[in-house]
Amino acid sequence: MSGQFPPIEPYDSGMLDGGDGYWVYWECCGNRAGKPVLYLHGGPGSGCSASQRRFFDPQSLPCRAV
Repeated sequence: MSGQFPPIEPYDSGMLDGGDGYWVYWECCGNRAGKPVLYLHGGPGSGCSASQRRFFDPQSLPCRAV
């Protein structure tokens, strides 16, 4: 995909207990002071990738990937 933003690394991440043995990975990246974006993607086991972080402007938007 062309026009993506530069690569960035998450500043925070973890696992959320979904109950019944299920765990959901989450991560935060981008500008902590901006208006948050919640990025929901894929299905069980699909995970987050570095390329998906590049969909959002890291200078203005904090992205929460779940």
